[in-house]
Amino acid sequence: APIEDVASVGSPVAGVIPTITMVSTKTFKKYSFRRGNANYVSNLTKDEKAGTVVVTTDVSVQLNRMTVALRNELVNLVKGTFYVIVEDYNGAFWFIGYNSYCSATTGTGQTGAEMSEGNFYSLVLQAMTAEYPYDIDTIALTAALPA
Repeated sequence: APIEDVASVGSPVAGVIPTITMVSTKTFKKYSFRRGNANYVSNLTKDEKAGTVVVTTDVSVQLNRMTVALRNELVNLVKGTFYVIVEDYNGAFWFIGYNSYCSATTGTGQTGAEMSEGNFYSLVLQAMTAEYPYDIDTIALTAALPA
């Protein structure tokens, strides 16, 4: 969801975001992926001298089948800043970009030269935050995700 579509995100309690309040009629856009086509990785960088800690989270996605509609959607997406919710294979939901935001850092469109090669867009969305991504309470999810 673009950050301007999210009215507020509740302060985490024991590592869980309790509430997400959306601007009227807005919800997160939902994407589904084929198995193995999306993941997120968080890397912590600590500088003892400076006393800083930064967690860089990269969300990598592959959107199969290039279309004009998907192309146009990605053009708008890469221009903005947003929050990302990721569901993992354990059924947990993770909020990416808390007290910060996500933005697109790299992307590729590939048609494939052979029939066995993929036709897709791949994209890396990145957030730089003070901590690892937070889990999200199921009640907060109900308010934020489309039905």
